[in-house]
Amino acid sequence: MELIGGGYYGGIDPVLKDFIQIKTDGRLIKEYQSVHNGLLVTKKNIPRQELEMFADYVLKQGFFNFDRAYDCPDQRCQKRKGGKPTPIPLRLAITYGEHKKMVTIAIWGQDNLGIKYVDYPPQLDNIIDAIQRMANRLEDTVVKK
Repeated sequence: MELIGGGYYGGIDPVLKDFIQIKTDGRLIKEYQSVHNGLLVTKKNIPRQELEMFADYVLKQGFFNFDRAYDCPDQRCQKRKGGKPTPIPLRLAITYGEHKKMVTIAIWGQDNLGIKYVDYPPQLDNIIDAIQRMANRLEDTVVKK
């Protein structure tokens, strides 16, 4: 499983890298780098039972039936792609058994005005939230590089 990008590039400490990977053995690696704070690498192990529960959750959310890409449906969205702060496309790739899927969302979530530009299944937000919760728990081992 890999979750890359999402959000917007800008503000007082722009994000250069936002990456979460969970390997089949349960090893979670999160890399977050911003202009002022540098690179923070978080590594931990996710228990097998939790990985299985997550995989089941992903299946129940219908991830492997989603479209491969969710892009801008109109001119307003296309214009927003070029605006500041710059949207960073989100890419989520999950492999589970014979199932393999990568989904890209051109503009994920809402901007600073609370506008959601791209229409994608809300279940994607649920899956992304579950991944971020696994990656951001307190037992993290954080190494600043």
